[in-house]
Order: sequence, then structure tokens, then C-alpha cells
Amino acid sequence: MQIYEPQLVLKTYDLYLHFYTEIRKWPKPERYNLGKRCEDLILDILDNLTRALTDRNKKFSLAEADVKIQQLKLLFRLANELKIMEYRKYLFFEVKILEIGKMLGGWLKTA
Repeated sequence: MQIYEPQLVLKTYDLYLHFYTEIRKWPKPERYNLGKRCEDLILDILDNLTRALTDRNKKFSLAEADVKIQQLKLLFRLANELKIMEYRKYLFFEVKILEIGKMLGGWLKTA
């Protein structure tokens, strides 16, 4: 189980790095509204995961991260449908989020 915990944090960290470069391409109004909300959600997920590494009661932090992942998926889909994000970028992020979600689900089952 120890192998997957840091890997999940690293994948979320990587997601943030990719999103950070992507958001710079968005128009200003979208960058500071929808983009900021997405950025905050990714950072919140990262915060919940790192908190779960040290908490005795991991379930709460992991469940919070799971909800935020669902919100992030929805916002990325919205960005794609509003033509703020290119479709291929949307697919790239969707694959990363799904991978993080699967790893988180596995961790939740063992917590």
C-alpha cells in the first residue's frame, strides 16, 4: 500500500504542472473564473492527499479528494464545451483525472 500513496500525490502534482501551463493560454475572463476554480480544486485535491498520508483517519481526507475530483471532471468538461480548452487537451486531462480517480478509489478501499 505504501507504494501507491506517494505515486498518487506525484500524479496529482503532475496534473497541476500541466494545467498551470495550459491555463496561461486561456482568455483572461475564463482564466480568472473557471480556470482559477479548476486550479483551486487541483490544489485542494493535492492538499487532501498529503493530509491523508499523515492522518490516522484517512477516509475523510480521501472522500473529500474524491468529491473534488468529480467536480474537477465536470469543470473540465464545461471548459471543453465552452471551447475554452481544446478537445485533445480535454482528453489529456480527462485521462489523467481518471487515472488519479482509480488510484484514489483503491486507496479508499484499503483505508
